[in-house]
Amino acid sequence: MRVAMRCFTLGAGMADTASATCKDYETGSHQDMLDIAAAVHQALKGDPNFGSLSETALLDGAIDKVCIAQPDAKVIDALRLKK
Repeated sequence: MRVAMRCFTLGAGMADTASATCKDYETGSHQDMLDIAAAVHQALKGDPNFGSLSETALLDGAIDKVCIAQPDAKVIDALRLKK
């Protein structure tokens, strides 16, 4: 499956859904968290395992649950490992 990349501002630099790590999500600002969740949600819209998952569901714990044990993993990879 091809993942659509969405760039977002992370701190002082630019990042995309392919490179945003759980550590970026957990240690970033509130806006960084929102941007990462939005980017990941957009990238996973066409995925049959995640297409019905709302951006709110990602923010309300889905990302936190998969990232706790994998702080260095990319957010999108951590979610796919837990599907």
